[in-house]
Amino acid sequence: MKQTFNAPMWIGAKGRIVWKLLPRIARTHVGKLIMQTITRFIIESTTATRVNGHEFVLCAANPRLDFRTRTFATKEPDTLKWIDSFEHDSVLWDIGANVGLYSLYAAKTRGCKVFAFEPSVFCLEFLARNIWLNNLQTQITIVPNPLSDNTQPNLLTLNSREWGESSNSFGTTLNQDGNEIHASFDYKILGTTIDDAVSKLKIPIPQHIKIDVDGIEPMILAGGAQVLKTVTSVSVEVPTYRGANETVAELLKQAGLKISETSGNQVWRRF
Repeated sequence: MKQTFNAPMWIGAKGRIVWKLLPRIARTHVGKLIMQTITRFIIESTTATRVNGHEFVLCAANPRLDFRTRTFATKEPDTLKWIDSFEHDSVLWDIGANVGLYSLYAAKTRGCKVFAFEPSVFCLEFLARNIWLNNLQTQITIVPNPLSDNTQPNLLTLNSREWGESSNSFGTTLNQDGNEIHASFDYKILGTTIDDAVSKLKIPIPQHIKIDVDGIEPMILAGGAQVLKTVTSVSVEVPTYRGANETVAELLKQAGLKISETSGNQVWRRF
């Protein structure tokens, strides 16, 4: 297969001209060495930010990661408020952890034991780096497998090869709006259900679950009928395609949970 280099949208017209020149520069030994050194430097770059009185050091290797850092405190304030309500030392499953901002926040501010589910190879390195940069290795466990309604291998389809991007999908090529993903990258990976993650992988039962996976939230919930009966709360970003909201609501009601917040992500609690 011929390797293609598609310029990121954020670099602009002049940047795309430079992008076309880069493969030529990389053909020379010196040019390749310089580019490898610059890449190594960029990957190691970080930015510090403060969220609700807590200091975090985060990877800053590209504009998407910078954006996530800049909007850490403002993008989902309701999610931060939800985490602030946790009992200390709770177990949180962060499903669709991306580069781990909410995993970090829960571990640092509430002392949570976090299981960060993130299968994208373009997020995993930076998830691990962010955990290491904040010295939270003993509190956050990375689970590099997707969750779904069956335990079996399937294709993970990625919308972008940019570090820290989202809008990926497992076992389907549809996004959260029900539209076809224009796949930039895909590979087969072993997925599991919530229930099998507990019974077979021996991951501790969570008190709290956060699900933000851009489309297959109903499938993930369908694979957790037993575990969901025990959780204290669930925060879920509900897809916008037809029937998704009704399916999510039915599955969580069957688990004995009641909706308590609808602004931003839905939060369901056990009262």
